[in-house]
Amino acid sequence: MSIRKVVLVILLCMGIGAAAALVGVRESRAEQGDRFDTLRTNLNAQGIAVAEVAAGSETNAIRILLPGSADGDLGYAWAETLVDREAAFEMQSGVLPEGSVEIGFVDEKGELLVGTVYQPHPMVRPAPDLGLNNIPPALLASLGEQGQKENVNVVDLRTYGDQYQGTAVEADVIVAGDTSQEQQLRWTTVGLLMELRGFFEKSGDRPPDLYRIDVTNEGGNPVVGYVVDTESGFVRAWVAPGIEPVWSLTRPHSGGSVSGSEAK
Repeated sequence: MSIRKVVLVILLCMGIGAAAALVGVRESRAEQGDRFDTLRTNLNAQGIAVAEVAAGSETNAIRILLPGSADGDLGYAWAETLVDREAAFEMQSGVLPEGSVEIGFVDEKGELLVGTVYQPHPMVRPAPDLGLNNIPPALLASLGEQGQKENVNVVDLRTYGDQYQGTAVEADVIVAGDTSQEQQLRWTTVGLLMELRGFFEKSGDRPPDLYRIDVTNEGGNPVVGYVVDTESGFVRAWVAPGIEPVWSLTRPHSGGSVSGSEAK
């Protein structure tokens, strides 16, 4: 075979290899897009608006951006918890590759307001338990009496279950009066959580997968959003600007931001 034919054969092989590699990249990007679409769809179904889902800065990392505002709101900790859990479920099932999750909130211009990176705790999506016991009136009355001693009004307690996150207990609380804010907030978050956990432990039922406590003041302004993931043991809290969160197990940063840590 002549040198010219050898060169042509080599170039042809190189061209075929390059084309195959390009097809592989396109297929990988297409599959990645399908995975991201699944994540976005599932989050939307849970009431979480998503601004963007894309590849993150590290290998196999996922960047998930949510609409936000400069001061944040009570829903920040809840949304961040659901995003983290949903990503963990989809990684465990093989829909998403295992890796870190970059969660951020952006303003109307797409500018990042606050963001953090998590390594999802391995977990299997819980079976929906729509039969979770409702909060009995006696417990609500008891918590109401305890709250009055702290100048706190426990407005509502409710349970629910769905096919995505399992079961949750949600509480709406209003802080008021002359009691120091630190004492009030300690009871409305850590204290109330302990009471609710104690009730479900004594009931013998499977404990809820999530606890959510939203705290406002008498004027209806948001004060604290407090969320506990019982499976991972992770706690997240959003606090309004100007509040010093010395009361919290999680030590979240003040100034309208979200932070979290594992419960002690």
